Amino acid sequence: MDHRAVALSAGLTATVMLAVIASPVQAEARPTVHVRPQFGPAGTRVRVTGAGFPSGGPSCQYVTITFTDSAGTRTALGSKAPDPGGTFGARRDIPATAAVGMGAIRVTQWGYHPRLHSCRPMAGGARAPFEVTASATPQFPAPTLRVRPHKGPGGTGVRIRGYGFAGHTPPMCLGVFVIFTDADGVTTSIGSRAVALDGTFRMKRTVPAGAALGSGSFSATQRPIPQGRHCVGTASAAAAFEVTALEGRLAAAR
Repeated sequence: MDHRAVALSAGLTATVMLAVIASPVQAEARPTVHVRPQFGPAGTRVRVTGAGFPSGGPSCQYVTITFTDSAGTRTALGSKAPDPGGTFGARRDIPATAAVGMGAIRVTQWGYHPRLHSCRPMAGGARAPFEVTASATPQFPAPTLRVRPHKGPGGTGVRIRGYGFAGHTPPMCLGVFVIFTDADGVTTSIGSRAVALDGTFRMKRTVPAGAALGSGSFSATQRPIPQGRHCVGTASAAAAFEVTALEGRLAAAR
């Protein structure tokens, strides 16, 4: 055998092997999902970003986002269309009713099914953990109180209106209690009133006849959050009222 032919054949074989090693076939990137922040109370707003989601076809270019809490309850958080590079970003709220503990956000790619002529979820997808650290805290707007007129002698009739109180709690926690405190710090109960569903109430009452002259105030207090057999979570508001001398009655009435 010609030794030169053998050497040439060996050299070609080595070249081909080196070419294969130097140029490996690139595997398709697997989808990935990231969530920021990665923990917080129920109701936390998070940013969900994903990469490596291929286009599913002209009519199926979207992914769906879901959250599953530690109790296994799954909540749909909407959909998003990836860009041509297969990436997306979306801001979503963790459900306010999510159970405390480790949960997960899952992103599923949808694709076109030619036999069914419809969009169907594709195999795979990606997920990222999110830990619910606490239950959602009920949020109420800051209550306000208005009194008209805002001055007059003891015995003056007034109209009291409250806004921003909790009107969507159980009936046992719907009422507000109103008191009047005069310039000497003496407090007098004015009565109670139920709060409407829109968080307002109104009542007509009389300034105590023996109230000390000077700057006093009406205050309304509500404990809107039920806890067992009691109402807790005090919400309150106040409005000033100046008690004037008796001769000021006519001026206040005008």
